[in-house]
Amino acid sequence: REQLHSHKTDSAENYLRFTNTGTGTGAGDGFNVGINGDEWGLIWQKENLGILVGTNGSERLRLDASGNLGIGTTSPDTKLTVSQAATGSLIKCLTTNNNTRSQIQLQGKDNSGNAVTLKLGGDGDFGGNVYTLTNHKLGFATNNAAPQVVLDTSGKLGVGTASPSKLLDVDKAVGGDYVAHFRNGTAATPYTVQIEEPSSPTAGY
Repeated sequence: REQLHSHKTDSAENYLRFTNTGTGTGAGDGFNVGINGDEWGLIWQKENLGILVGTNGSERLRLDASGNLGIGTTSPDTKLTVSQAATGSLIKCLTTNNNTRSQIQLQGKDNSGNAVTLKLGGDGDFGGNVYTLTNHKLGFATNNAAPQVVLDTSGKLGVGTASPSKLLDVDKAVGGDYVAHFRNGTAATPYTVQIEEPSSPTAGY
């Protein structure tokens, strides 16, 4: 049973406020714990400071004054920063029923204000899956570059071009090297590329 019970006979907010000489004692000072006028649970830091949560004598979670949440870090620099020293998974999302999808959804907006939605999933009816939920291209890049590989909304794949015109469109902007290199390390089957057509489905080159 609770050892402390604070009750009000109306539906107004009800909370405990903690202050000290550093915070001051005004209405805008201190730290509140309770419920607001809509009966929502309330944990409210009124100072320009953060909130710490710990277990087993150590800090585990920190919400700083700007609203950034850190788990395993004392200096979160994004809305959610998760950190640990050792190699391993930092975030785990899962579903527990058979043939279900566990997905993460990321959403921005295009120049017209339309949602641009990307999903990453472990899909029980397919496998690992990365796709756009909206009618937008999917790009891949390295070294903070513009997309170097693009999968457009019709399923065409572009390498070196953001506007592929064929199912596979490879575009090399400068000369001096091959556009593609195919190697087969097995001498017994020297072919490296197989191109099929109805009249000769096993042709190799």
